[in-house]
Amino acid sequence: MEQHLGPLADVPELGSRGAWEIADDNGWFRMSNTTEPGAITYYWYGAQRDVQGPFRVGVNVVIRGVDEGPSDAGLLFNYRSGEQYLAYTIGNDNSVNVFIRTPQGLDVQTLPDVEAKGDGSDFLSILVEGSDASLELNGTLLFKVQGNQPMSPNIGILVSGATHAGFTNLRLTPAN
Repeated sequence: MEQHLGPLADVPELGSRGAWEIADDNGWFRMSNTTEPGAITYYWYGAQRDVQGPFRVGVNVVIRGVDEGPSDAGLLFNYRSGEQYLAYTIGNDNSVNVFIRTPQGLDVQTLPDVEAKGDGSDFLSILVEGSDASLELNGTLLFKVQGNQPMSPNIGILVSGATHAGFTNLRLTPAN
């Protein structure tokens, strides 16, 4: 699975995990949920093991919703706990979204006037520099997040909703 998830490859186990089926499938790391529309799952990794200072993380993402409800797949970053993280995702409607999870709840913001291709060629990337994160889609800067403290080096992948999501080509590199 290293070709799909890079440094995150040793974290997930294939098989069932609650509502989720996890598989290495036709060139993609696949996460599928057909039974619980409100479910969210993620895997995270401490990037400080591989990079010191500013870094960039990116991954190819494809998503297909199981029903009409919303579903998302993308990068998890600034992970501090299950109640505090950020995520940068593509929705099953090709929207591009930012998840902000705090102990007070989850806020999902859709970036206006942006649409993913939805064909598996979409490459989400995040440049993390201190307390700032720059979110890019296919090499184009879309949004900047500014925190009041340095971003956590914990990164990963996240999927929500009833969906089939695929990830491949996860890269973690120093920013220079």
